[in-house]
Amino acid sequence: MPRIHASEGGSAAAAVPGTRSSSLAALLSGQVLRDGEVVLLVRKPSLWFILFQSLRFTAAVVAALLAARIVGDRFGMMGFSQKFVLLETAIFLTAGRVMYAIMQWMGRLYVLTDQRVIRLAGLFTVDLFDCPLRRIAGTEVSANFRERIVGLGTIHIHPRDSAEDCNVGSWQTVADPEDVNAQIQAAIHRALG
Repeated sequence: MPRIHASEGGSAAAAVPGTRSSSLAALLSGQVLRDGEVVLLVRKPSLWFILFQSLRFTAAVVAALLAARIVGDRFGMMGFSQKFVLLETAIFLTAGRVMYAIMQWMGRLYVLTDQRVIRLAGLFTVDLFDCPLRRIAGTEVSANFRERIVGLGTIHIHPRDSAEDCNVGSWQTVADPEDVNAQIQAAIHRALG
């Protein structure tokens, strides 16, 4: 495990020469964090994110499989081998969508610092939501039916103005959303105070 030390400018982490830094530490220290910025909270979405992202596609694949089976059985167009190919195709498509959702989950990170709220997301290109705490008008927690069932929620971050560099952002499928929202609110009050 690499040793991480604070830089002279503050708490931005830098890896000790000769050791391998984790990709998270390298990303945060080299690309995202500013000198003197203190990280208060780092979160990933809940693992339920993977299931929630795959659910609609999986339901569509199952519905298409059932429809093909019903039509094939009704008109006698499908033998055993065709049914097996249909099932294999459905499994392959569903597995592909789940793998894509896993990669989306792996590429998503939520960071709260003493100066900003950050969301890193994206699979092929990085989508960076970055809003200074002083420009946040408020936050709200919402939960759709699926999130409510498993005790998760989404935190929406609303900027004071609709400037191009700070649009409404969200931290999706967060565990303990009320506690995380309270931490964000406390950081906002400290930044304004």
